[in-house]
Amino acid sequence: MKLLSVLLILCLLPLAGCAGTDAGEAQRDFEDLPGTYIVFFAVDSAALDEVAEGVIAQAAQDGLRFQPSMIEIAGFSGEGPDGRVSAELAGQRFSTVEDALIDEGLDSSLIVRSGLTGEPDLPDIAIHRIEIRFDLP
Repeated sequence: MKLLSVLLILCLLPLAGCAGTDAGEAQRDFEDLPGTYIVFFAVDSAALDEVAEGVIAQAAQDGLRFQPSMIEIAGFSGEGPDGRVSAELAGQRFSTVEDALIDEGLDSSLIVRSGLTGEPDLPDIAIHRIEIRFDLP
């Protein structure tokens, strides 16, 4: 549980709010945009907790601001060395994140699902996640 707390804090640190109105500040904001937003799930769950909802809300806010050309959501599929997550549960997690992003105002046509791969000895917390990435124009 301590590892989960540390991982969550480390993932949220780069998600500090971005604000600014002039071109210099806008460029600095763009440079501060996290490369990846990570949504963690509890074991055997596809439900979002308060922290996960916050990560998705921040990702959506940044997506609306920076207008990505593609939004990639990546997670473990339940196949291969990461087969500790069932394919059904993996699909539910993808849908949960995708639906939440759409509910926050992002365009569903921009969302693309992709799989993550890992080593057989990844900790459970590492395979119980969905990553959100933007392809910016």
